[in-house]
Amino acid sequence: MFALWAPGALFLIDHPWAAQGGWLVWCVACGVWLVRTVPMLPPAEPLPAPADDTAELLHELPMPACICSLPDGGMRVLNAALASMANESADALQGRSIVEFCQTAEDRSRVVEVLAQGRGTDDVELPLRRRDGSVRWVSAATRPVSHQGQPALLVICHDITGHKQAERSLAASEERFRVLLGALSEAVVLYDAQARVLTSNRSAESCAWLDAAHAGLPGGGDEFTLCDEQGRSLARDMHPVIRSLADGLPARDVVIGAESASGQMRWLTVNTQPLFHAGSKRPYAVVASYSDLTARIRAERALRASEQRYALALRGMNEGLAEWITGSDRMYVSPRLSQIMGYDAGGRRMRVREFVAGIHPHDRKAWSAMVASHLKGRSDHFQQ
Repeated sequence: MFALWAPGALFLIDHPWAAQGGWLVWCVACGVWLVRTVPMLPPAEPLPAPADDTAELLHELPMPACICSLPDGGMRVLNAALASMANESADALQGRSIVEFCQTAEDRSRVVEVLAQGRGTDDVELPLRRRDGSVRWVSAATRPVSHQGQPALLVICHDITGHKQAERSLAASEERFRVLLGALSEAVVLYDAQARVLTSNRSAESCAWLDAAHAGLPGGGDEFTLCDEQGRSLARDMHPVIRSLADGLPARDVVIGAESASGQMRWLTVNTQPLFHAGSKRPYAVVASYSDLTARIRAERALRASEQRYALALRGMNEGLAEWITGSDRMYVSPRLSQIMGYDAGGRRMRVREFVAGIHPHDRKAWSAMVASHLKGRSDHFQQ
């Protein structure tokens, strides 16, 4: 700037017209010099079109992926992960339609519809058949993209074969569990961690006393109160199911009673088994089996009452009596007979051979013959 301005400034001081002419000559001279000494730049080339880097990014993905043409589904670009999952080379898969990997007509119809619409989808689960005949389960997501100036579909897959195998194993295990439960004659109930009923077998569903078994549990009615084997009141948190969930220990042959508001008692024996997740110290569920002991306990109590009345009757008769159940090696001797034989006055149970040893040796043979004849039904009674 100084080189162009300085000459004009010198002339401009006293001779304005001369200064203008000199300024013009100077500018023309500078322009000629610049043209001769500074090289001309080449004409600017047009900028390249933005590169389609979708295909490049595809090869960097760790999960199986490809770009498919629309609407036929032919694979234009695929990565090594997809070739590995299909168990074929990338060259062999190039151009093949993703439709041909579907196993069923329903799956093919679903994929054809997605290709026809060219739309994005998420979590489409499909079984895909490999070249060796094996099947891999995938969860696929699709997004519409442009590839080489044409509409295409980006497909990204997640291999969920292991997850599907685990689901099938779990379903098979649950089916075996249901079959086992159905075959049991006992009432079996599965409870969750809050002691709520998850499922039960047919025996439990058909029994009329399951409400009594659930006394004290969440969802159980208030019409029953719990008691232990001795008839003492039992707190609700002492129910065997709740105890197993609390301490993680199984219960074996625990007898509980459930008394209704009308005073009727239901006696049950309970067995529990807590279930744990791997590494967990607290159970996530518990299995309980129930058996109705009401009839047996009533019979046992009636028998004890009868025996007590029988013992009182023997004492009142003051006679020596012995009771022997055929085939048993023991017998009951009344207090009077016990006293006659030289023992204490109380009734006692003793071995048969011990009783026979107390008979006089001269009478044993006749006594044994009369007993044998009586047992064969030849006499209503015998006396010696």
